[in-house]
Amino acid sequence: MKRLHFSLGPVQSFVSQARRTRDLWAGSFLLSYLTGHAMNAVLTHGGEIEFPVITDLSANISDPLLQAIQQHSSDGPQIGSLPNRFVARVPDDFQPLWCVEAIHNQWNVLADAVWHHFIEPVSDLGRDTRAIWDRQITNFWEISWVIGEEPDLLDRRKNWRSHAYPIETGRKCSMMPQWQEISGHVTNHKARETFWHAVRQSISREASSLDLQEGEELSAIALIKRLFPYVAKEAIGWSVDESYRSTVDLAAASWVYNQCKNQPDLCDAYARMGKTFVRRKKSLPASWRQLAQANPSVKAFMQMDANSWYANTLLNDRLWNDDGSRSVREELAEKLKEFNSSPDTYFAILLMDGDHLGRLLRSYSPREVSEALKIFTERVPEIVQDHEGELIYAGGDDVLALFPVEKALTAGLALRQHYAHAMKGMGTISAAIIYAYYHAPLTELIHDAHHILDHVAKDQNGRDSLALSVITSGGPISTWSSKWDVLYASSINRLEYLAEQVQTRMSSQFLFKISELESKLGAQSFMDDDFWEHLFAYELRRTREREVPNQTEDVDTISQTILDLSHGYHGMPDTSRYQNLLYMIHFLSKRMRLNV
Repeated sequence: MKRLHFSLGPVQSFVSQARRTRDLWAGSFLLSYLTGHAMNAVLTHGGEIEFPVITDLSANISDPLLQAIQQHSSDGPQIGSLPNRFVARVPDDFQPLWCVEAIHNQWNVLADAVWHHFIEPVSDLGRDTRAIWDRQITNFWEISWVIGEEPDLLDRRKNWRSHAYPIETGRKCSMMPQWQEISGHVTNHKARETFWHAVRQSISREASSLDLQEGEELSAIALIKRLFPYVAKEAIGWSVDESYRSTVDLAAASWVYNQCKNQPDLCDAYARMGKTFVRRKKSLPASWRQLAQANPSVKAFMQMDANSWYANTLLNDRLWNDDGSRSVREELAEKLKEFNSSPDTYFAILLMDGDHLGRLLRSYSPREVSEALKIFTERVPEIVQDHEGELIYAGGDDVLALFPVEKALTAGLALRQHYAHAMKGMGTISAAIIYAYYHAPLTELIHDAHHILDHVAKDQNGRDSLALSVITSGGPISTWSSKWDVLYASSINRLEYLAEQVQTRMSSQFLFKISELESKLGAQSFMDDDFWEHLFAYELRRTREREVPNQTEDVDTISQTILDLSHGYHGMPDTSRYQNLLYMIHFLSKRMRLNV
């Protein structure tokens, strides 16, 4: 027997290049699904997967995705559970090209299904469309493998960078700009428009015209990500969800729930007025479904296009493809004024990654580490669902999920606690939470999340950390990080505690005053912890006496909490971080007020 190290990529670019949440999910699912076929080739030819653990104690396949692949299931999972790389023991006569062929064969099945259902009927309107399609499908995947015992062999092999993409000319894909869009019309604008109009009509016959927006011109790879859910039953054997909540849905989630709960008649009237914007196949979180069961009149409101809950998006004609609904949208924008509040314009991205996984595999047996990661992964969907999130990927030590703003931090803490329990002291996990404007490009946000995770939570803050960043439509404006144990002490989420204090008992002017003082005094060497703690207490008492009379208790607790959270790596004070911390407190307190 010999040891095979195998990897499928590209990972980050394939997953993160997305314009919708479903694109994001599709990239991660397909990567996991195709890796599962490579694993199945190992098992079919007498091999054994060492890492990750995919069997139970009786040596039966226990991973739900691999189980569905091996059994040709008609009821498989919705979330990718397999990482993009694995280690296996294989017979001496095993050919790694069997894994490569398994990936390409199944990829071609997926590509052919999308082509035949949606593109082939209109392909004669393109210029060399089939040739472009075949070139991109054939040359996309980066597959690396190596035989040997050393644990770092695969990383050394990948450093060769032997995979070369074909030269792509012409107009570029709206989602994956390194690839050409498939119409092939470079200079003939009218012919290109005709082609993509025909593609939208072809899609609308089996899916929805909204699946390809006006102006979107996609490559073969991007079209597979976008459309494969509609052909999943044919291509992979089971159906997958065709609807994922959008970033706008996530931003508005708490507001929608509260309006349905507190003003059901108004919600019902609003949905009747905007009945053309009700999406019957829209995915709803469990708490919404329960509320709709108790009061069915609010279900249509829940199912409305999320852009119909905001006056500014209702009146933005570009979002509605000139569909002739302007007068109705104007009426809805006026009707929105009857609600007692407005929905939030931010949502959250949570990205988590285990620390020093390679070191763990050298310090402990691969089986021991993989068993612990399997325990962690199995409960991730439940934890994300409990916090009303949208799980994109959960495999090994990686998690990617989207949340309403006020749910992300508690979800991250719950996942970290579960990871610590599963690992039993073997390793730690770091995370990044991006609080992002709801119309910010997803591709850029996922890139920002990886940067914050790798360079702030891990490198700058020494791992076992959480980094938070607020990103507006103009880009990042504040980033702050903390060790998990500093953030969550004595069973208290200290950041949310401070945000609640601002919301209920502490004027936000205190935060601005401290930030102003730091700007003036922050470089002075004499300002130790005692100085800042006394300054916090003094300014807090002053602003409370002026704006929140008779609320001076807990001043010392609040001051000490701010001081503790402002400490950097290994508890060393770093006064340059006060402003970022105070801004984060203010941001979260404002979200709490919006989402009451």
